[in-house]
Amino acid sequence: MVDLAWLLNMIFLSQRSMPWKHFVLTLSNDMHSVKQNNCTIWRVDCDHGNVIKSFDKMGRPALPSRAQISELRAPAHMTAPELRMLVNGKLAVDIPIMGIAVVEIR
Repeated sequence: MVDLAWLLNMIFLSQRSMPWKHFVLTLSNDMHSVKQNNCTIWRVDCDHGNVIKSFDKMGRPALPSRAQISELRAPAHMTAPELRMLVNGKLAVDIPIMGIAVVEIR
């Protein structure tokens, strides 16, 4: 059986050492004719919606107490989205390799 603490540590270390990927989203539909649009970006990566840092701070208990589990639930929730502007039909977004981002353009 795989030790959960070891597995979480390996995931965390791989996230910290992975490079970020740079994306430029370009719209080519009717929205492109509008000079600026509101963009909302939701992220899940080593810094957003991830409990690993909190788990590390509490010493990676093998059997977390109820209080520790409650404490770990807060960082597991989605963080506030990032608000950006689409300028001239383009949006640049940097995402870690072990991350995901959802972009909503209005």
